[in-house]
Amino acid sequence: SLGIEADVNWTDADGSNLSGGGPPGELYLIEQNWNASLRARVAVDIATNTELYGTIGAAWTEIDTKYSPLAGGTDSDTLQGWTTGFGLERSFGAWFGRVEYRYTDYDDENFFHLGPSSADLTSNTILFGVGWTM
Repeated sequence: SLGIEADVNWTDADGSNLSGGGPPGELYLIEQNWNASLRARVAVDIATNTELYGTIGAAWTEIDTKYSPLAGGTDSDTLQGWTTGFGLERSFGAWFGRVEYRYTDYDDENFFHLGPSSADLTSNTILFGVGWTM
């Protein structure tokens, strides 16, 4: 079967690293606020009520960046990229359950504080889902 899927997720992911500039111990902080994707999906039946599927499409995320101690304020931007993955879905009458692995690669983006910086973000995600069909 063929289909289209979309999702929007709130995230609270963050990370930090030594900035390499500024005073000793200065950190560069990145926070991911949300992500979304729009994907094509191809599935094949592998057993009764069970299908294996692959998915590929476009992805977006919003990133906030800043230095600590705070210097030059914060910067925010929406990054665009691509995502691909595969999963297993099983139906139980009108209900279904799934497990999916997805890799996402967002384009490099430049941010500006007192000087330029850049972020290169990728993610590996395992998703679990339950749904109901009409």
